[in-house]
Amino acid sequence: MAHLKELPLLKAGDWVKRGQLIGHIGNTGASTGAHLHIELLKKKPWSWYFYPKGRSKYFVKNMYLDPTFLFKDGIPCDFTYKGYGFLQWNARGRVFHPGLDANSPNDFGKPLYSPVNGRVQFAEGISSWRRIGKKIIPGYWNRGWGNHIFIEIDESNPGV
Repeated sequence: MAHLKELPLLKAGDWVKRGQLIGHIGNTGASTGAHLHIELLKKKPWSWYFYPKGRSKYFVKNMYLDPTFLFKDGIPCDFTYKGYGFLQWNARGRVFHPGLDANSPNDFGKPLYSPVNGRVQFAEGISSWRRIGKKIIPGYWNRGWGNHIFIEIDESNPGV
């Protein structure tokens, strides 16, 4: 889950339950407006910074699952609209979108809840240089997810 307003409320190694508050919706990284980006990887990536830019639709489909089913009962967030969909071609980013972008009117700062039971594998915020630099240099220099968190689903009790 990416583009959080501030650092995730959890750190790597923490256990989380479905519906637990993990952060707030933001507009950090390479987003053009406040929204939630959520991905569902089939297996752990070789790097938490990996993004399938320039990869084929076949490659992306074999690495990611459609996370739409995780959105229910106001979890992970109370959104009514969707932005980029799963495997939708994003010409601006030149990528087959690997996850789902969700947003609704006035969503900046809305609470974000864990869509699954699991363990936090990686959580990171943007550096102070990126926060300050985004105001000084053009936005295309500030690529990435911004504040983000990766949760490994507890296979014995996924909670979905």
